[in-house]
Amino acid sequence: MRRWCLALTGVVALLTAACGGGGSGSSSGSPPHGNVLQVGAPREPTSLDPAASIAYTNDQYFALYDTLINTNPKTHQLEPGLATSWSFQGADRLTFRLNLRPGVKFQDGTVLDANAVKTSLDHYRQLHIFTDLDAVGSVQAVSSSVVDIHLASPYSPLPYVLSYRAGMIVSPTAMQKYGKDFGTHPVGAGPFMFKSWQSGSELDLVKFPGYWKRGQPKLNGITFKYITNPSSLASAIQGKQVDVAGPVIYETTNLPALRANSDLNVILATDFGGIAQIQMNATKEPFNNPLVRRAVNLSLNRGDIRKAAV
Repeated sequence: MRRWCLALTGVVALLTAACGGGGSGSSSGSPPHGNVLQVGAPREPTSLDPAASIAYTNDQYFALYDTLINTNPKTHQLEPGLATSWSFQGADRLTFRLNLRPGVKFQDGTVLDANAVKTSLDHYRQLHIFTDLDAVGSVQAVSSSVVDIHLASPYSPLPYVLSYRAGMIVSPTAMQKYGKDFGTHPVGAGPFMFKSWQSGSELDLVKFPGYWKRGQPKLNGITFKYITNPSSLASAIQGKQVDVAGPVIYETTNLPALRANSDLNVILATDFGGIAQIQMNATKEPFNNPLVRRAVNLSLNRGDIRKAAV
């Protein structure tokens, strides 16, 4: 049976099997609820501005926004996104140049140019919810299609950083129009655009007909239904109330029973390179002391970690 699937980052993603015949044809099945995907989401963002929320709701952000640089989910290699090429300039590598894709527009019709990218990156830095652009000294729109990011110090991870939240470019027109309310009126250049958001209930997105990738998206929309209880989330996918549920922490669900259900695809994070991590807050005690961070680092048994990982 052909199965319809959507890649979601998480520990366990659960997908219902599509109704379709067998065979090796190139066409794929449709979600059971038609051409609007119903997603059971365990987390709700505090804002739909990707620079303003620390909530781990990346599936929702990536539906609304495209990034300057993409990461291939299979190879983990960097690929063109809103930028077609990029490179560090000069021997000191303190300037990072991006050449933007021509002809891209935001969901409100605003042209995505160098000034829009500069405005978005400056907004991200000014909010300073995240620190991954702290090495940036300034952003310059060199021309309508070229952006230079000037670094205060060398920062090799920058291309990867721009494939994540920092690289999600928001519409400057919408930011100016809505101001502090942009987080409830999001406008990006991603495959889906905002329709409505009922806090505590669901987020409705509809297909963006002007998306720069021809023929995409295949869906007419996505509805994220917020189901925060892991057991309720697993029950929702088993009861076919949603097409996709994830991430689900498998310790709190009956994973063997879920994997035995022929109507479901269960995808573990290890199947597609998902990463779970614990980070130290270097701005608060005791982790603001580098000696403490080094002590934690030295206490790790890397041999045991490698054995468990492989």
